[in-house]
Amino acid sequence: MRTSGWQVYRTLDRVDSKEGLEMGQELWRPVDANDTYKIVRKAGNLTNAYVYEVGPGPGGITRSILNAGVAELLVVEKDSRFLPGLQMLSDAAPGKLRIVHGDVLTFKVERAFPESLKRQWEDDPPNVHIIGNLPFNVSTPLIIKWLENVSQREGPFAYGRTQMTLTFQKEVAERLAASTGNKQRSRLSVMAQYLCHVQHVFTIPGRAFVPKPEPLTASAGPHSPSFIQKVVRTVVRKVIQTVVLLFGLVSI
Repeated sequence: MRTSGWQVYRTLDRVDSKEGLEMGQELWRPVDANDTYKIVRKAGNLTNAYVYEVGPGPGGITRSILNAGVAELLVVEKDSRFLPGLQMLSDAAPGKLRIVHGDVLTFKVERAFPESLKRQWEDDPPNVHIIGNLPFNVSTPLIIKWLENVSQREGPFAYGRTQMTLTFQKEVAERLAASTGNKQRSRLSVMAQYLCHVQHVFTIPGRAFVPKPEPLTASAGPHSPSFIQKVVRTVVRKVIQTVVLLFGLVSI
């Protein structure tokens, strides 16, 4: 697929505005093709895969996914200003790119791909991937929703153990992957690592985004306390059960 990088930069020029930031729309889009291809490579072999991309924006990562030889790429974008650029990519890759103008927090991805892709939970992961540069204003609510989906085996995980390759602000990524004793360790860390294998793969430099990212404030964090507390209570209960078992073994 051949597309010009000019359209990506031109779209960024149009939306990189105070209005866009006030809307809460994340405009930190990778503009370096090396970075976007690196993200896609980390997702593994995408040949003939079905991919769900979240927050495609002007299509930097989208183009790299299409060039990986996918069977189908579904993108969900809320900001209508990005749709013309995405449509150009769709025209350049007929039958490969499906564009949905909608909200990732409410989109029903479990209905998006063929039923034949579904696998048993104990089987190898399905040929379905989630890839995305998550908008900062929805990244934590969205990952919490997906983790709840994992626990219920619904949403994108109705297909099985769907693999996710996601970019977050550096602080969020560090919290997700923080090990025991790390100062970034939080309830989000416990929940994510209890339900998933979390790996902090690499850091993308700020120069690759428009505009350059600002650090997260300390107020950012999970906002689904009932589910988080439920998961943390389950983990703590298992730890207590293990301790009781160990003491039982010692006393024998």
